[in-house]
Amino acid sequence: MALSGNTLLCQTLYQLDGKVTDANRQPLPGVIVEVHELGRGTQTNANGSFSISSLKPGSYHIHFSLLGFSANEQAVIIGTESKILNIVMEPASIELNNLVVEESMLKAGLKEQSQAMAVLDQEHFIKNGNASLVRILESIPGVNSINTGLSVSKPVIRGLSFNRVIVAENGIKQEGQQWGGDHGLEIDQFAVERIELIKGPASLLYGSDGLGGLINIRPAPAPTRNTISASLLASARSVNDFLGGSVFTAINKNDYFFRLRFSAQDFADFRVPANEFTYNGYVLPIINNRLKNTAGNERNVYLTAGMGKPWGFSSISFSRFAQKAGFFAGSHGIPRSYQLQDDSLPRNIDLPRQEVTHYKVLSNTSVQLGKHWLEADFGYQLNHRSEYSYPHTHGKGPQPTGDLELDFKLQTLSYNVRLHIEAERNRSLILGSNGQMQQNTIGGFNFLIPRFSNSGVGIFAFYRKSWDKLIFNGGIRYDYARISTQKQYRAIYLDSISISGYELASPQLERCFSNVSGSTGISWFPGGNWNLKLNVGSAYRVPTPSELTSNGVHHGTFRHELGDSALTSERSLQSDLMLRFSGKKWEWSVTPYFNFFKDFIFLDPTAQFSTLPDAGLLYRYAQADAVHYGAEIQSDVHLTPDFHIGISAQVVRAWNLETSYNLPFIPPAQAKLDLEYELHNEHWIFPEVFIGLQTQAVSAQNLTARNERTTAGYVVLNSNIGTNFSLKKHDCRFIVNIQNMLDARYYAHLNRYRQLNLPESGRNFMLTFQIKLQRSLEKHG
Repeated sequence: MALSGNTLLCQTLYQLDGKVTDANRQPLPGVIVEVHELGRGTQTNANGSFSISSLKPGSYHIHFSLLGFSANEQAVIIGTESKILNIVMEPASIELNNLVVEESMLKAGLKEQSQAMAVLDQEHFIKNGNASLVRILESIPGVNSINTGLSVSKPVIRGLSFNRVIVAENGIKQEGQQWGGDHGLEIDQFAVERIELIKGPASLLYGSDGLGGLINIRPAPAPTRNTISASLLASARSVNDFLGGSVFTAINKNDYFFRLRFSAQDFADFRVPANEFTYNGYVLPIINNRLKNTAGNERNVYLTAGMGKPWGFSSISFSRFAQKAGFFAGSHGIPRSYQLQDDSLPRNIDLPRQEVTHYKVLSNTSVQLGKHWLEADFGYQLNHRSEYSYPHTHGKGPQPTGDLELDFKLQTLSYNVRLHIEAERNRSLILGSNGQMQQNTIGGFNFLIPRFSNSGVGIFAFYRKSWDKLIFNGGIRYDYARISTQKQYRAIYLDSISISGYELASPQLERCFSNVSGSTGISWFPGGNWNLKLNVGSAYRVPTPSELTSNGVHHGTFRHELGDSALTSERSLQSDLMLRFSGKKWEWSVTPYFNFFKDFIFLDPTAQFSTLPDAGLLYRYAQADAVHYGAEIQSDVHLTPDFHIGISAQVVRAWNLETSYNLPFIPPAQAKLDLEYELHNEHWIFPEVFIGLQTQAVSAQNLTARNERTTAGYVVLNSNIGTNFSLKKHDCRFIVNIQNMLDARYYAHLNRYRQLNLPESGRNFMLTFQIKLQRSLEKHG
């Protein structure tokens, strides 16, 4: 790799030239070369050569990736002297090695990370197509999902969920109504290019809410300079007559780039292998095996504009997520048989339903300051969620006007600023601060949570030092948060007119919280292909306004939820250990963890029935010391270059130390077996074909909280077959997935519909087609 200088406006800039070869010194064309700090890159040509121009003197991370080869990452210091560096990429039979595994906030790769980490790209999402983005993440050991039907899913990492799992996009936390079991993740699944997932506390970088882990959604790098590209993705699923697609285009002209994506999906009432269900003791019918009024649609837009310059890069993004989905009539209010009769309109979205619109504007900038880098992320989000229902009072009070039952408007302003100080090649320091301000308003004829405002700010420092076989890191953080809620009263009616008095539904609160947290860890390479990681630390979480003040019927989760205004911050002492062996054809890891929680906050299913009409059981937010532990095991074996075997297992346990009962909403132990065989023949119409078979065995969950239902174990068989091929020199992909091949009847412990004695959906055929196009602008002016 040679460095040659040129002068521009009295600033000396350099061009980075290099060549990438395989172990036999043969050139490798098509290698993706990315400059991490600049968010841009290029590809090697037919001779394996590449060139990146307009680089200032400084420190850079250069990533090299190519399917079938182990990803390579090089730290390069651009100075005033030329350097020679040839990149040699080794073949990789283990799929994970094809990706550059790096936590973008800390610029920490798999080698430097002291926590368990996984990276998934769009190739994986398409290959393992599913009903939602969160369910695709379940392919990672230790990750599960809380579901309400097929259209609403929330991530669970090591049994921790809701506000304990941070979802971030481009450095900014996703902020919606994530406290609710029937509130989904407002992310366009077709727009996700790459996900970095960390299991374990992420409070150090993001503040409160990071006890369980981090799902960091990263954009694709800026388009290659002077190119225009486009792609089309279409998808169909049988279980709910799903039709969806996404159109994407990107252009880069002289390092000014623009990306645009539009996605749409429509789905009908989904099918279940059942003809009846149970609601509050009533047995009610399911007509034609379809859950009436579970149809919905999405219309999503995402666009980005930015520029890459020698000083760094800057971009601004706008997205709009819009979903309209029906609530199963049998799970909302008081279901009646006539509401469940077939209307011959499986795509009709009737009452009750929800409409969610999420607007987001993000700004991301990286500026070079000598050898150091300053990164700044700013965001504005507006989450508007409305629930519509037939006006009802259950015989108490006047009939409401209109059908808007609940209405939440949450506005969030966020920032995240980091200074990366590169002291030496083997030593670095990151200083940062992040915070946010929130305002939530409410409406509708029902009450669940009050109006509130919420603000917080934190500062942190993170240090890393590396030796030959040992890498040490550690950090400390201070946070301050303030929550303010408005008082809310509820009228007590004797009949449809007469009021006998008022009760306090939710108090007025002014609460302030402050915390110090930190973590430290090592990554040790004792020899050969072994790697030992250990991470210990303290994390915390501020109680949410809903945990402090909620008091109302949450029909989508079949319960009356009651907050506690006296809740304090929960703290944790968390420890992770990972032992990994990585060879050319075999890779395995075991990751045990043990956590102690002080004042753990949980939703306790009591044995009491709500005093509100037809609200079902009362669930109280409670607090107690708790222990949480478990382990994940993962192994990947390639018996031949074309035959892959993947084995994984997970187990998690959590119990209340004060009562000795288990905590609620903990996933059962499970194991997975993944077999895949690839066929290659350049003379076939489809030169690359893969066939896969996946088996998931889930144990019974009998270790439940008081008044929480147990769940029987089950085994599910899935399969897929797909091909990669070229159509007029354009890359194409066609994949067929079959979920629940044997049409097994089973119940998932974390699906809210389980409480209605509703099984999971039956056999589901899924089709996915994608085509990619790209051309250079050099020849076209």
